[in-house]
Amino acid sequence: MCYNKTGKTTEKNATYLQGTIIGISQGFATLPGLSRSGTTIACCLACGFEKKFAVKYSFLIVSITPPISLVKHYYTKIITKKST
Repeated sequence: MCYNKTGKTTEKNATYLQGTIIGISQGFATLPGLSRSGTTIACCLACGFEKKFAVKYSFLIVSITPPISLVKHYYTKIITKKST
């Protein structure tokens, strides 16, 4: 699907398709025994990302999750409090 041995993909030429495939692969990391960063880095490398960019991209993806989770948590808490 996205296998590319060149290792030349950088932030300047990464595609939305590659990002989507990497995001889906990150979902598989919820299975027992799979590392989130290991799964995404392996997928990045399979998509032809440079090694440094693969690591950077893997940690960039996770930096979005905690703030979104925090907003969802407090939003749910506020909605629950108002309805009671």
